[in-house]
Amino acid sequence: MHADEPPRLIPLPGLGADFHLFLPQLKAFEHSIVPAWIEPTSKREPLRLYAARFTEHLRREGLLDNPFALVGFSFGGQVAMEIARYLLMRRASDGHEITLPSAIVLLSACRSRDAVTKKFVRQVKLGNLVPKPFVRPIAKLITPRFAKANRLDQQQTRWLREMSRTLDPVMLQWGGRATVDWNLSAEDARAVEREIPILQIHGENDTTIPDTLREADITIAGGRHLIQWTNAEHVNERIADFLGVPMPQ
Repeated sequence: MHADEPPRLIPLPGLGADFHLFLPQLKAFEHSIVPAWIEPTSKREPLRLYAARFTEHLRREGLLDNPFALVGFSFGGQVAMEIARYLLMRRASDGHEITLPSAIVLLSACRSRDAVTKKFVRQVKLGNLVPKPFVRPIAKLITPRFAKANRLDQQQTRWLREMSRTLDPVMLQWGGRATVDWNLSAEDARAVEREIPILQIHGENDTTIPDTLREADITIAGGRHLIQWTNAEHVNERIADFLGVPMPQ
């Protein structure tokens, strides 16, 4: 990929999820790569420090050498915002050119800590009480219910089951704590957006991470949490339009 080519999409999945979460986007956008998460250093590692380490990991892997755009779903949106904050701080402190994301796309995600609801905090705290050996069995049990609530088709439900079988309990519970303790403020988010364009797409009926602050740039009528699956064509079109890249025919 050369500098004059469209930005590579780097999709970042939500908690307990992996590349399956972006299969419609990986098919639509060439050269997209969903990087695997790195391990947190401790149960209490702040998201800000994790994102800094993750950014340097992506740099060593060569993923930030050419133009790129971050697409963060749910928890991945928080990481995307923190990656952007870290790169902006590096640029300000190092005194030399740092490659910034061409854009950030937030799918069913929050711009800042102000949008994290009390209900979500309670759910995370309850989830972290579950002993790690029971995390996958419980995820398997609730998968059908979650699939029905999000109106997933058979293929999407199979993807969801596959992710529940392979999810990392350590990453899941650390990520929950990091989300609850996230310290990126609305002012921080505005500072990021002054330098990097942000597009927030949300489902109208998302009860997992509702758009309580009405910050979404695009609200999908009837959409629930997994809009990148259930409303893939709409989401992909909006991403392509925002990034100025053609959609495959």
